[in-house]
Amino acid sequence: MGEFVQLVNYTRRQRIGGGHLPFDKPSEWAEHPAARALVTWYLLEHRTDEVRFVGDYQDCHEAERVVREFDDATDDIVNQLVQAGVLMIAGKSWQDGEDPDLYVLDLRLPDPPKR
Repeated sequence: MGEFVQLVNYTRRQRIGGGHLPFDKPSEWAEHPAARALVTWYLLEHRTDEVRFVGDYQDCHEAERVVREFDDATDDIVNQLVQAGVLMIAGKSWQDGEDPDLYVLDLRLPDPPKR
C-alpha cells in the first residue's frame, strides 16, 4: 500500500494532505505537477516556518499527533492556489456513488498564457 505523507507546518500547526488530493505517497508528491507546485508555493509563502513532511510509517506516532492536534488546511491552501492562478480544478473523481464527500480533485497546472 505504501506510506502516506502530509506536509506539516509546526509553526502554524497546520497539515496539508490526504482527503481530496490526488497524491499522498512520497513518490506521488514528487511526481505530480500540482503537488510540486503546492509544496513550492507553500514553502515560499512560509519561508520562516518549520515545515516538513510527516509519514505514517516512519513517524507513525508523530503522524497520529499531527492529525489529532493540527488544523487540516488542505482545502484552504488548494483554494488559495486556485485563486492565485497556480492551480486549477479540472473536475472531481467520486470514490463512492453513495457518499458525495468521497472524491479526489483533478488538480492541474493552468495552461501558460499565450503571447
